[in-house]
Amino acid sequence: MTIKKLTKEGYTVVKSTVSKVWKSVGSDSSKNCPAKIQKKKTGPPLIRTPTKIKKVAELCSKDNSIPQRRMAKKIGVSQHTIHRIIHEDLGATIRKKPKVHFLSQKAIKQRKDGALNFHNIISENLEYIFTMDDATAGLQERKDRFRLHGRVIPTAVKSSSFPAQRMFAAGYSYRGSTRLYAVPQKAKVNADLFIKKILKPMFDIDVPKLYRADA
Repeated sequence: MTIKKLTKEGYTVVKSTVSKVWKSVGSDSSKNCPAKIQKKKTGPPLIRTPTKIKKVAELCSKDNSIPQRRMAKKIGVSQHTIHRIIHEDLGATIRKKPKVHFLSQKAIKQRKDGALNFHNIISENLEYIFTMDDATAGLQERKDRFRLHGRVIPTAVKSSSFPAQRMFAAGYSYRGSTRLYAVPQKAKVNADLFIKKILKPMFDIDVPKLYRADA
């Protein structure tokens, strides 16, 4: 009867265990106050040790943090373990890189309808409009050269099947173009890096040269 009752409550025991417990507490006292069998508390897996949690925290705290896959390879654990450390142990959130902007048919129509009004607004100040653009150059095996806004970029080969890639940016305006800016290799481009490495130098160095007194 004791085994059946324990089984209903979710405990799995054998008859010999029940007999030993009854004998240890005494048959008379066991009738009034039966021994309680408690489930073992399961702690966190040993793989998520304090040392590894500390390493993940250090990698996440950097301005240009590396992806989870590279964290897992560097620390020697699975990507799932890194994911659990970030969410469960550190209580942090993951910042995903947004996908390339895609224009819907509705957005295309709105731009076409507003294009003329926009042109009328900027036509008087066209000389003072400064904009920039970026592009990723796939550096092929051939000895061709990649061009961005008239600037020539020599190629460099990583392998014939998987060519090296590099991101470049340049600003341009009515009065000319800026220098060509190369984004550091293996850098995770975010707002802070883009402002620090590209936009700030453009406005601090290139714009004064192009516009001089009108900068």
